[in-house]
Amino acid sequence: MNLSTYGFRSSLLATALAVATAAASPAFADSAIYGGGPFYSGGTAVMNDLRASGFTTVMLWSIHVDANGDLNLNDQKLISNGTYIGSNTNWSAQLQMLKQAPTSIDRIEVSIGSGGVADFEHIRDLANSTAPGGGTGADSILYRNFAVLKQLTGADAANFDDESAYDLASATAFGQMLAGQGYRITFVPYTNQAFWSSLKSNLAGSVDRIYLQVYDGGASNDPKQWSTAMGMTVRPGLWSLHGTGCRSGDSPSSVKTKMSAWKKSTGIPGGFMWLYDDIQACSTQGRETSDYAAAINSAVATLSPRADFGASSQGLTSHFTGQVEVGDARIASQRWTFGDGTQATGEAPTHTYAAPGTYPVTLTVTDAQGATHIRTRTVTVVR
Repeated sequence: MNLSTYGFRSSLLATALAVATAAASPAFADSAIYGGGPFYSGGTAVMNDLRASGFTTVMLWSIHVDANGDLNLNDQKLISNGTYIGSNTNWSAQLQMLKQAPTSIDRIEVSIGSGGVADFEHIRDLANSTAPGGGTGADSILYRNFAVLKQLTGADAANFDDESAYDLASATAFGQMLAGQGYRITFVPYTNQAFWSSLKSNLAGSVDRIYLQVYDGGASNDPKQWSTAMGMTVRPGLWSLHGTGCRSGDSPSSVKTKMSAWKKSTGIPGGFMWLYDDIQACSTQGRETSDYAAAINSAVATLSPRADFGASSQGLTSHFTGQVEVGDARIASQRWTFGDGTQATGEAPTHTYAAPGTYPVTLTVTDAQGATHIRTRTVTVVR
């Protein structure tokens, strides 16, 4: 992180019986929270706060890499020479609580680097080194320490927060090493779009999310422009209230306003908050962890399409008319099954049955984002 200012509607006609069942994709949003010290030393109370918060992703910020390859979480020494040496011997067990039901958390990431540090310079030098322990192979210090970090934290992904080195070759080698260990790769840029675009291209399918700083040093970043450049819709982030008297940064209400605008303009699938430490420090009525999560989730949650239909029959022939409400994306398909083993597609099909009877007719609507909704009604036809 850049730290320059702080370290159906429906109307079924008379010949169709109003008996219906529906199955819908739930509303969802990816919401992440970055945090430092409290995520290490806050114990069970912090883990329970996160589990109940509504955030879906916890970012362990920030993993710093020393020149010799040792790993730290901020000022806490974690791993040296392939061994955990941290003072909190219960940390791994505490982190495992995050995904234990009931919980909103389904993902943990380790965020590497930040503004004003030389972590990616150290990674560059270690990756390029031909000395014992150098490189990114299975015997290297980078490989061994990050393997322990993954085992210790249960991390699903490694988040790259390079703000100074921007060395494509070593960042690529490092990312490939982490992907080989089972980490997914994510970015959280605030500048140097060309570098991040090239790195994404080099790491290909290993990159499954891109976060974007839209505060402080990256306050002028446009999520829509970055999404176009990166070939992937980004998840923008904001800084919670902080500073003297907690007068700087965003309140839950301003987070919701900004995220709602980005959802409308860019179709963002989620967003993040930085920083949990500040949320704790500025905790007052309406400014708890859950309030910030709710601000993102309510603004960004994907709305699925809603399917319903009307029907009219003359003899054995029925005419169907889809009555579909669009969610967040255009309707890609409308598929009908007529209850007699036949199917059709389109908005208003006509179907002739071979015999009188009552048939279950199902309309399945799918939008361009893959969200679906299913509506089943019974239709009776006579000679």
